[in-house]
Amino acid sequence: MYKVQTHTLAANELTELPDGLRGYMFRLIERLECEGPLKMPHYLPVGWNVFELQVGKNNAWSVFGCVQGDNIYLLQVFSKSSKPTPAKARKMAMLRVEDF
Repeated sequence: MYKVQTHTLAANELTELPDGLRGYMFRLIERLECEGPLKMPHYLPVGWNVFELQVGKNNAWSVFGCVQGDNIYLLQVFSKSSKPTPAKARKMAMLRVEDF
């Protein structure tokens, strides 16, 4: 079992998800708690111990997270309209990981 902790700002950002996607994202987060790192297409490794959890197709919403041992930290929630992850979002997640 993994312990999922959410950055305060990311928790606020999760509430901005559209209703249907919010429910789906919370189910994926529950799976993270039980199973740990998931598989594609929803779970995308983007760097050393950093992943992107994605729901939706067009105008997708993503969560950046970090895995350290049995802890999973949810760092940032953002909307993206193209496949590449915005550099600004990646940089913000790296800043937030320092808060843990």
